[in-house]
Amino acid sequence: MLASCSKQLVRSVSKTAPRMLSVPFSSKMAEVKESSEKWPPYNVCSLPFNIKPNSEHIKLKEPHKRANALIRELSKEAAEKASKTMDFDPFKPGDAIEVRMKGRNGSKTEEVYRGICIAKHNDYYNSTFTIRCNIGGEGVTILYSTYEPDIKSVRLIQQSFLHKAERLTHKSKLYYLKDRPLLDVTVPANWTPERKYVDTKKNNEWLISRGKKPLEK
Repeated sequence: MLASCSKQLVRSVSKTAPRMLSVPFSSKMAEVKESSEKWPPYNVCSLPFNIKPNSEHIKLKEPHKRANALIRELSKEAAEKASKTMDFDPFKPGDAIEVRMKGRNGSKTEEVYRGICIAKHNDYYNSTFTIRCNIGGEGVTILYSTYEPDIKSVRLIQQSFLHKAERLTHKSKLYYLKDRPLLDVTVPANWTPERKYVDTKKNNEWLISRGKKPLEK
């Protein structure tokens, strides 16, 4: 009986196997019936069927972000406009500078402050720089707005004043000078030292422009 059942099984497999193998390789595949339901695109599958995305929608930033961007553009334009009338020498933290300001309350007398630049902050029209100077025997720290209209001029006295122009000052913030002795940050008002640059080429150009002999390399 077992032999007869095995023979019937082999016959059934031999009849159905050619049909099964012919289906994947047939040129005419069975056409899939389109469903009556309209499914949304794959990228908006989380939306209800009656809501469609607006292709013309422009994504805007939050109000405070837009306001900050506008203020930054206005600050940039104001800084570019104010820089055209400025009389500034390029300076960095660690340089000895002289700041001349207009007299207060309509006075024609200029106010002159000499000191060491201990910090410089660049932010377009909100840029500032800080100097440490000696006023009446007291150490004073003054914060200036770079584009302040009361500033007439800023002159560079000596580059890298702390190191006597022998090497650059690599730190951008020199707040530790507030704790240093007053003589270390004093630039005498009645003394005009020779302007000296760390860069030998730049220093020689300045000496030649003043009719002096350049330094030997």
